Parts: sequence; C-alpha cells; structure tokens
Amino acid sequence: MKIKNYQLEPLHKVLSYGMIFTKSRIRNKFIATLMDAIKTREEARLEIIHGLCKKNKDKSPVIENDNFAFTPENLDKFNKEFQILQNEDNEIEMKGDIIEIIEASTAVMDDKKGETIIVEEVLEEYAKSRITKPKNKKD
Repeated sequence: MKIKNYQLEPLHKVLSYGMIFTKSRIRNKFIATLMDAIKTREEARLEIIHGLCKKNKDKSPVIENDNFAFTPENLDKFNKEFQILQNEDNEIEMKGDIIEIIEASTAVMDDKKGETIIVEEVLEEYAKSRITKPKNKKD
C-alpha cells in the first residue's frame, strides 16, 4: 500500500500505546519500516534545506531564531519542494493485524495537526485497496 510521507509520523504516533506482547512484536516490525521511511524523508528534507538556506563564509547553514535562514525567494522554493516531498509515496505493506492495532489505538492524537484525519485517510485507502484487489479463488 502506498503511504505518503506526511502520513508516516501520525501512523507512528497512533501505534505508540501499550498492548499484549504478540501484537507488540507485529507493531514493532511495522514501526521499524515506518522509521526507515521517516529517516529517508528527513534526509531528503535536510538535503533540500542545505541546498537552499543561507550559508556562512565557511559554507555552513545560517541559523536564525533556532531555524535555518532562507532568503524569501528560497523559502518559497523550499516550501514547494517540501510539499512535493511530503506527498511522495512509500510502498509499505499493511496487513490486517496492523489495521486492527491502529483501530484499537488509545494514543492521543493532535487534531490541530490533523493527525486523526490523516490516520483515517490511511485506513480508508487500505479499505479501498482491499476492495480493488482480486480475491484468491480456492480451487
């Protein structure tokens, strides 16, 4: 199933709650896959930042108010590139056990960030993918 970069962290958050050991092993394997995708996304984000941010004479990034400094033009470029990055797909296998674990989550989501809606999007996409896949016929 394709999971967009912006969906990775809310999925990780929703899986961060206590559960029985068997389900915890399944969850941990899935989280490891999510973390790999998050790391790859973060490396790409930093590459964009370092390509567009202001630099000192020694070519190191300029930090202002605890943030990377950009010219207004390069900030616009960064925002566009980051939006493209956030919408890139990751092919991550989601099985029924993971869906059950997500649906049973007791994690507190931040609705100001739209985390609940993002997780619901993933669940809807999963449901759609189950409908469109041909079912194996038993001979």
